[in-house]
Amino acid sequence: MDYTALVQQFKRLKLRFGEKAFDEEFCRLAMKEVSLVSEQYFIIAVDRLIGSRTHTKPPMIDDFRQIRLNEERHKLTRQVEESIQSMNDPRLGQGLRDYLIKHYPGCSTVQEAVEIERLKLKIKEAEKE
Repeated sequence: MDYTALVQQFKRLKLRFGEKAFDEEFCRLAMKEVSLVSEQYFIIAVDRLIGSRTHTKPPMIDDFRQIRLNEERHKLTRQVEESIQSMNDPRLGQGLRDYLIKHYPGCSTVQEAVEIERLKLKIKEAEKE
């Protein structure tokens, strides 16, 4: 998201919750959390913050972090769903299905392959400790 769009949304938040709740240091930290969030997603999130809170209960840094994490989770879910759809698309042949059979014996879905990779990462992390 570009800086001017980010600043515009924080102006909206300041109008709703007050200058005191959005001092310079707080804004810097909050902007750092949401700087990679898409502009459209952040506008919707700000709309929800403004609409769901009283003016005496401003959002905290964790709320901005949750906005970022929710968008990342949404993107990942969409990518997995698209991968699953492409795996079942007869126009694409057996490409992904063949890859799973070759590299992940016993796996019939992308989710199973993802779980195996997650377990591999956990094992590597445990070995480092």
